[in-house]
Amino acid sequence: MNHKFTAPKKLRYLTPAFLDRHKNERVLIWSGEHGAYWRANAQGYSVHPKSAGIYTLGEAYGAAGHCGPEKKIEFQPYASSVFGHADAEFGHLFAR
Repeated sequence: MNHKFTAPKKLRYLTPAFLDRHKNERVLIWSGEHGAYWRANAQGYSVHPKSAGIYTLGEAYGAAGHCGPEKKIEFQPYASSVFGHADAEFGHLFAR
């Protein structure tokens, strides 16, 4: 059975079990409040997915888990085929 995280997940709907199962999957952090993705190391925003930081779900939750519902935080699965990052397979490049 495939347990892959394939659809965007709103912060408020994540359960501890889901976080534990998917903590190492790569995601982009979307801010509905700003209408943009978080850049690497939570250093600003970009409307372009290619400029977004790439985080593990565990890292993303650690950085944004405190945000209230007004921020409209969403974790979007990272798909190198969609976003075109040539270096998608290199773990040291998760955060841009």
